[in-house]
Amino acid sequence: MRLFILQTNLLLATLTCTSQISKLKDIAHLKESKIIVGLSGDKEEDDNLRSIVEKFWHSCPVVQALPEAEAREMAKADENFFLIFIGSHSTISFESTRAVYDNFKDTFRYIPKDYYVGISTGKRKNLFLGNIPAFDDEITEEAIASGINQLQQILSMS
Repeated sequence: MRLFILQTNLLLATLTCTSQISKLKDIAHLKESKIIVGLSGDKEEDDNLRSIVEKFWHSCPVVQALPEAEAREMAKADENFFLIFIGSHSTISFESTRAVYDNFKDTFRYIPKDYYVGISTGKRKNLFLGNIPAFDDEITEEAIASGINQLQQILSMS
């Protein structure tokens, strides 16, 4: 069972790493487009995101900031808009407990894994991610700047 869990974790880690392989056509398209900042509703987090994007984002113009759901719909409707937002990855923890008479009780728990600054077309899949450190679920201005810097590095490839 432990070997299965280890193999599953390695597979998930591999998929996470390979999902970050950026396509040059996506990078070129983004650079010719406009960014909408997706706001979460948390005032401090939103203010930090707006401030850092305004200071450090140089890849394409930022046109406005909207609640994330509205921004996502706007990006989904027009391919010349991309959404930049703060999101989180979650993972599933599988636990199996041996009960009386060798009956197994399987349970799953969702465990927040990490936070990121993401760029999306508004559809489900994110195009680019910049991981950000968070301590006690507090996302600081410096952490957001780190994620924006990672995204800028990805976009400088073309």
